Amino acid sequence: MGTTMLNDFWDANHDVQPHNIEKSSPQVWKPPSNNWLMMNTDAACFANGKTGLGCIIRDSIGSIVTANCKLLETTHDPLVAEALAFRWGLQVALNNGAQNLVAYTDSLSLVKSLQHGGAPSSIHLITQDCLDLLTTFQYFDVSHVRKVANVPAHLLAKHSVVCQNDYWTMSVPNHILQAVMTDILNQ
Repeated sequence: MGTTMLNDFWDANHDVQPHNIEKSSPQVWKPPSNNWLMMNTDAACFANGKTGLGCIIRDSIGSIVTANCKLLETTHDPLVAEALAFRWGLQVALNNGAQNLVAYTDSLSLVKSLQHGGAPSSIHLITQDCLDLLTTFQYFDVSHVRKVANVPAHLLAKHSVVCQNDYWTMSVPNHILQAVMTDILNQ
């Protein structure tokens, strides 16, 4: 089809095009299909000059595969912070063995940049990295998600100011677990 920069890249490098970048905006969390993982990312810029990144990956029944937060020592504008969170989330997903990935961000500007190309210069290289990382998955779907359906990732980004760089696979902080349970109950 070749209607997006990613599709053009994929067409040039592969025979099959099993990928999708959408800009739909789910209002509630919905689990991915069987054999897929779902990644949600978010960023938070703090008044102290630091930036928090949050990433949560869940399976088809909503169980947490990994929940992660990371604190960067510099402030970035919100779009740069969102792009950094998304790129880092893709790396986390790959490190956790994801082959089929549904990837959500609440940055519509980032999704549009991935979809249509022409990313602002502030995120151009980060977007290129994301496109390169996406091609390593067997299948993927990238979409925009409304903030109300991205709460656990948002809470993780905010939590980074406390924990700096951490991840959980079993015992997740209570407020994150409550947000995940709310997602599951509201689906």
